[in-house]
Amino acid sequence: MTPQASTAATSTPPAKQTYPGGQLGKRPRRAGLWVGGAATVLLLTLAYPPFWVWPAIFVALAPLSLAVVRRRMKLRHLGVVYLAGFLFFAINLLWLTPVTVRGYLALCAFIALYFPAYAFALERLVNQMRMPAWLAVPLVWMPLEFLRAGYPEGGFSWFLLGESLAPATWLTQAADLLGVWGVTFLVGMVNGLWVDLLRLELHKGRLSAVQWRRLSVVGATVCAWIGYGLFRLSQHATHPGPRVAVIQENIPQSQKDAGDQNDIFLRHLALVEQAMAATPKPDLVAWPETMVPGHVNAEFLNAGSAALAQLTGAEDLKGWLGERDWSRQALELLQSKTDDSGVAQLLGVSALAPRGNLDGSEKQNVTALMMPGKGVTQEYAKVHLVPFGEFLPWRTVPVIGRWMLALSPYGYDFSCTPGSAWTRFRLDAGGGQYTFGTPICFEDAMPQPARMMTSPRTGGGRKTDFLINVSNDGWFHWSAPEGPGGGAAIGRAIVDAYRSVWDSAEVDQRLEASQLRAVENRVPIARSVNTGDSGFVDSSGRVMALVRGANGQSDGAVGTLAMTLPLDSRVTLYDLVGDVFPVACGIVAVLAVGWTIVRPRRGIKPESEATV
Repeated sequence: MTPQASTAATSTPPAKQTYPGGQLGKRPRRAGLWVGGAATVLLLTLAYPPFWVWPAIFVALAPLSLAVVRRRMKLRHLGVVYLAGFLFFAINLLWLTPVTVRGYLALCAFIALYFPAYAFALERLVNQMRMPAWLAVPLVWMPLEFLRAGYPEGGFSWFLLGESLAPATWLTQAADLLGVWGVTFLVGMVNGLWVDLLRLELHKGRLSAVQWRRLSVVGATVCAWIGYGLFRLSQHATHPGPRVAVIQENIPQSQKDAGDQNDIFLRHLALVEQAMAATPKPDLVAWPETMVPGHVNAEFLNAGSAALAQLTGAEDLKGWLGERDWSRQALELLQSKTDDSGVAQLLGVSALAPRGNLDGSEKQNVTALMMPGKGVTQEYAKVHLVPFGEFLPWRTVPVIGRWMLALSPYGYDFSCTPGSAWTRFRLDAGGGQYTFGTPICFEDAMPQPARMMTSPRTGGGRKTDFLINVSNDGWFHWSAPEGPGGGAAIGRAIVDAYRSVWDSAEVDQRLEASQLRAVENRVPIARSVNTGDSGFVDSSGRVMALVRGANGQSDGAVGTLAMTLPLDSRVTLYDLVGDVFPVACGIVAVLAVGWTIVRPRRGIKPESEATV
C-alpha cells in the first residue's frame, strides 16, 4: 500500500460544523434569503389593515429570521434584507402617496434601514453569543421598533408588531405592563421559537431536549400572557363619566387647500348643532383637527394693524385683517352656540403667536376648550409634530436642508412650532370634574404623547380621566382625474382599484394604534377625525362604536356620535415606568452585539456564507 493510500485509509472525516444547539443541515438553496424576505413581507402585510389577518404576525418574522441565522451577514446579504424592508414599507405606506410621492419614497428608504440592522444583530446573537432565537428575535426587533418609532427627527411609529393584535383584545391587555413594547416582545418570542424549532436537529425524528426546553419556556409565557389578558377583561373597573360627542365630515385635503374654508366650517357647524340637540345632551362636542378656520389665539385676535404687521411679517395687511375679523366672527358664533346649549366645545384650530421678541410669528396646531359663559379657557399646542407634514427634519442643516425642502408636499418650509406642555383640560360636567388630554393627529399613534397626557407621574399625582384624539386624515385619499380621454379613464380605473383595497388602510391602522394607547394607560379614547375612523374605544382597547355611513363603513362617512365614557381608575405599570423596558433591552442588545464584534467566537462558519 502506498503512503498516500495509507493516509487516506486511516484518516477520519472531519466532524460536521455545528451551530450552537444543533447540527447544520443541508446547504440551503441560493434563493433562501430572497424567499425568506418575500415571505416575511407577505405575512407582515397580511397582519395589518386592510387585510386584518392578525394571526399571521406570529409567524411573520420567522422566514426572514431563519434565513438570516443560516449564514454570516455580509454586505450583499444585508442588501437583500434591506430590499425586503423597503418593499414592505413601500407596499403598506401607499396611502402616503397622495401627500408626496418623493417624501413617501424617501421615508421608505430611511425606515427600511432597520431591517438589515435587525438581521446583522440577530445573526451575531444567535451564532456568536449562542443565544436562543426565541430570546434574540424580540431582544433585537423590539428596541429597533422603539427607536424607529421614537426618533424625533424622522421617527415613524407605524406597524408596531403589538398593534397588529388590536382586534384580539385578550392578547393586548399586557400592554398596561410594559406598553405595546411588551406585546411586541411576546410576539417576537413566538417568532423566534419557530426559528429554534426549524433550525435545530431533531432527535430520532422527534423534538430534541433543547427544542423541548425552548418550547416549554415560550409556551408557559404565552399561557401566562393569555391568562393575564382574560383576567383583565373579566374585571369590572369602570364607572360612568361625561357624555362626549364626536363629529366626522369627509373633506379631502385638496378641498381644504383650495381655500373654501367657509363651506368647511358651516358643514361642521351643522353637525355640531345636530350633536348639541341630541337627547341625552352631551357635555362636550369635539371638532376634528384644524376644522375651525383662522387663528384663535388672543395675540392674533386682539392685534391692531401695527401688531398684526409685526406678527405676520406682511406689508399688505388686507388679507390678514380679513382673516382676523373672520376668526373673531367665527368664535363669537361658536361661543353663542356653546352658551345657548350649555354644551362645551373642543375646537380643532391653529394659532399664530409671536416668536418671543423677534419679528414674525410661529404657527401652531392647537386644540382649544370653549366653555359655556367662559369662552376659551385652555389651549394645547401640539408637541410631537409629524415629519414632512408639520415640520421639515434637519431643515437648518446645510445641503440636507435643501434635500428636505425638495421632499416637502408644498415646496417651501411650512414648519409649525411645537408646544411646550402636555396640557390637561378641565371639564365641569354633570356635577363632576374631569380631566382629559387631546393628542392631535398622529400623536395617538405614538405611546409617549398619550402617556405624558395621562400618567399620574406627569399630572401631579392624578391620572387623566380620558383622551380625545382629533385628526384630519383627509390628506390620505386619492382624487380620481377628471375630464374625458383615455388617460383620465385609465387614471380613474387605477384610483378605483387602489380605493377598493387600500383607501381605508391608514384610518384603520390609526384606529389599531388608538386601541393600544387605551390599554397602555387604561383610559377610554374618543376620536373625532375627518374622513374616519371617529368613535370610541374603551380602556380595554375594545371599539365601542364608530360613525358609520349607509354602507356600514366608517371611512368616508359623515355624521355624529355620542357616548357616555366608561372611566377607569386603574393606574398601569406602564404609566409609572414608561419606556424603561425597550431602553433596557436596547442596551443589553447593543452590549451583546458589541461583545461579539470585540471578542468573536472562532470556528463558527455558517454553511452558505458564499450564497444569498
